[in-house]
Amino acid sequence: MSEPRDLIAAFSAARPPSKMRPEDFRRALSLADLDLLRFVDVPDFERLAWVVEAYPSVERLHLLTTRTREGTASLDWLPLLRAHLADRGFSREVLASAEHAVLLSDDGQVIGATREAARKIFETIASSAGQDAAPVLADLTGGSRAVGLGLALACLASGREMLYLGTRYDPEGGTPRAPFAFTLPGDL
Repeated sequence: MSEPRDLIAAFSAARPPSKMRPEDFRRALSLADLDLLRFVDVPDFERLAWVVEAYPSVERLHLLTTRTREGTASLDWLPLLRAHLADRGFSREVLASAEHAVLLSDDGQVIGATREAARKIFETIASSAGQDAAPVLADLTGGSRAVGLGLALACLASGREMLYLGTRYDPEGGTPRAPFAFTLPGDL
């Protein structure tokens, strides 16, 4: 596989801190206040930073976002994610659209909606790249299991390589060491 220029990854919504007023939370998000990360555990932030650092050829990060019926949406976190990635040295495009936001309902619906959203992103990448199409890498690690499965099915349907951040445990099966990436071919 030649070096990927585009990476598709799930980016899940995190709930606001319980001790923070909703208006303060929205203000912190809109200002991309990185101090907010001290109060909220958003594992997708670190995972995405690790992946883009591991693949320096990536020029565009395409996010599959999620939303809930109550209105929590990972798209709301986009300014903060961009600031976090920029703080870590990632200066390329981070793309997300409400059109690709997957409603978290039941797993069957999430799998189908994720597969369809990923298919649309693959089409957008292909149409903008034309003859200069480079491989697209899809990170299956983030989001819920249903989101990961939907993304994997979209990859298999289009022959795209998939990335998974695995865990290495110490010899006694204890505390995980640093994650490692491995790719799966799109023609399993």
